[in-house]
Amino acid sequence: MAKISTDPHQKGSISYLAYSATNEPMHRLQKKEGLVQASANDLDICGLCNSNAILFDSETNETVCSKCGVVLQENAESLGGEWGIYSGDDIQSKSRTGMPTSLAFHDMGLSTFISYSNVDANGGVISPEQMAKIQRMRHWNKISSNNRSYHRNLKNAFAILSTVKINCR
Repeated sequence: MAKISTDPHQKGSISYLAYSATNEPMHRLQKKEGLVQASANDLDICGLCNSNAILFDSETNETVCSKCGVVLQENAESLGGEWGIYSGDDIQSKSRTGMPTSLAFHDMGLSTFISYSNVDANGGVISPEQMAKIQRMRHWNKISSNNRSYHRNLKNAFAILSTVKINCR
């Protein structure tokens, strides 16, 4: 991660040179495996030197300018769901699991929701013995998802923002 400073005497500055997590300068990083040319959809021009020689380092998840070394984007995160491989057939299908993370939810969409339908994953009716266990899990899930006041406040605020967004359409 690089810090950009025009004052080379400023404490803690690394003037215009990007460093990886192992503190290797950019000219060494360009030779390492994992650096690929950034696609045209991404940041395509450096705002500092107006160069279009942009690289993406998949090891550190940073987009950097190869001319001046400035970090254009750091900690790039995939917004899609995670890969779930559970058997040999899943390797070929590469199915995604879970919903993508989103800042529109108080917990970024990472919470668990236990459905109120009384059927299992195959569509069969749940037995009465299992119903008591599922009711207990639903109860504890509800308690644990609202266990802090700031979680409740964020949840309420995002619900209000969602209704405002829908009404503005």
